[in-house]
Amino acid sequence: MNQILKNKYLRRFFWISSTAILICLLLIRFYIFNKPTTESPDWYNFISDVIEGLVATIITTIGIGVMIFYVTPKVDPKDGAEFLHSREFNKYFKSVLKENPNEWYFRGGFGRYLRTAVIPRLHQVATDGTAVTVKAQILNPQNERLCKIHAHLRNTVNNSEKKTDWDDKEVKINLYATIVVCSIYESNNAFLDISIYLIDFFSTDRIDISTNSGILTKDDQKSPGLKFHKDSNHYRAYKGDLTVTEQQASDVVKKLNVKYKIGKVTGDNIKKILKELNFNENFSSADNDRIALLVNDKSIPYE
Repeated sequence: MNQILKNKYLRRFFWISSTAILICLLLIRFYIFNKPTTESPDWYNFISDVIEGLVATIITTIGIGVMIFYVTPKVDPKDGAEFLHSREFNKYFKSVLKENPNEWYFRGGFGRYLRTAVIPRLHQVATDGTAVTVKAQILNPQNERLCKIHAHLRNTVNNSEKKTDWDDKEVKINLYATIVVCSIYESNNAFLDISIYLIDFFSTDRIDISTNSGILTKDDQKSPGLKFHKDSNHYRAYKGDLTVTEQQASDVVKKLNVKYKIGKVTGDNIKKILKELNFNENFSSADNDRIALLVNDKSIPYE
């Protein structure tokens, strides 16, 4: 019961369902079996007694559980990790970004949330003159086999895009969209230092670590997350792990010769940017337009 009461959604469901059950039992007792007497049939008195016993048991159990929950000393979240329901991811990320973090570390697949929510917010923080560092690790779009494997994975899980027709090209396009967004923001803000490292492996885990906390999530959007405070062993362990894998890759982001504006990037711009970043993909005009569409897209996952 302690775990149920700690979660906002489960706590709400618990109170609603418990109240509904008690009301139903009381209505049955006082409107149907309302006059048990010595002359009433045995089954009538038996059911009446059972209902009264159930009501008393439920009220006692709830009372003891609630008392234990509120009396038990709270465990400092800094001391460990805490599970986070997938429906609370958006609230968590928003609260972290409101803290105006000056560093962000990421390792995952595409980095969609990174490019649509984290980078724009940290750009605002850096605009105020605060030096901000972003170090992200995403899949290597030039690794054909890796992109195919990841496309297959995304087709088998509950991904946020609700798609089941991912292929290696769509994976590449999303990865290049993240690289382009980071390169544009890096070029437009002297206080924003962004590094993108291309890795040749992937996991179903995604790690986001900010200045004061971190969270571990899954590609499957229905899976719960694991959040941890900066003073916890989890924070130090995951941040150290990111440092190790970062050293095995190279940074592909660099300042562009032209300053582009998010929201007005075209397919022709994409072609020039990828060439400037030394990516020699044989994309069609439609592919470049698709990347430009993702670069300009401001819709945020988890919302």
